[in-house]
Amino acid sequence: MKALVAIAACCGFAHAGDLQLTVHWVEVPHASMTELLSGGGDDAALFETVQKWVKSGQARLADTVLLRGKPGERALSESYGEIIYPTEYEPRDLPRSKEYEEKVYRRMEGWAKVFPYFPMFPAGWTGEFESRNVGETLQVDFPAGLKTADGTWQMELISQARDTVITEMRAINGELRPFKFPNFNRLATTGAIPPSQWQLASVLTPKIAGGEADPTKKILVFARTDVLGD
Repeated sequence: MKALVAIAACCGFAHAGDLQLTVHWVEVPHASMTELLSGGGDDAALFETVQKWVKSGQARLADTVLLRGKPGERALSESYGEIIYPTEYEPRDLPRSKEYEEKVYRRMEGWAKVFPYFPMFPAGWTGEFESRNVGETLQVDFPAGLKTADGTWQMELISQARDTVITEMRAINGELRPFKFPNFNRLATTGAIPPSQWQLASVLTPKIAGGEADPTKKILVFARTDVLGD
């Protein structure tokens, strides 16, 4: 079950003098990133090189977020889907015993009497759920002006990576059903408000299907703040 949400909370309509933060997440080969950073140069030059890589297909633009706000105020942008899944299971009785099997089926029969079409969960489920937002979130505390150092921003990307099968249970109709929990990957970074030029804010490591770090790729996070109307 998913609920789609897209929210952009800015401080009214944009006017001249408002601030705009732009964040790019760029996925590049690990070896290319190492060579790029060892070559020196300022962040603006690094961004220009990475931009050329994206156009030529050597790198991939993973995400772009833009958020506007008024100086000295907070702004928030969210775009996510909500994943809801059952939780709070009792620990499995080990070793498996006849008494355990009987307890399982007694509980199943009780649920089935109350809910004729009840999908058979493992016995011991308390009926509780958890939810996790999957998507992107950017929050910015804009400074009073670009010449001050009191502004910060934080952003995270959360994705559902895979499902883990916890156990299998046999339903009333005899069908063997797997019971799964979702696994999530999270990438996050926090930084100060950059000036009116591109700044390399962070280098992150993406994950592969099994949840381990991908040794072949890196994600470069570039950020830039501009004054509207300049």
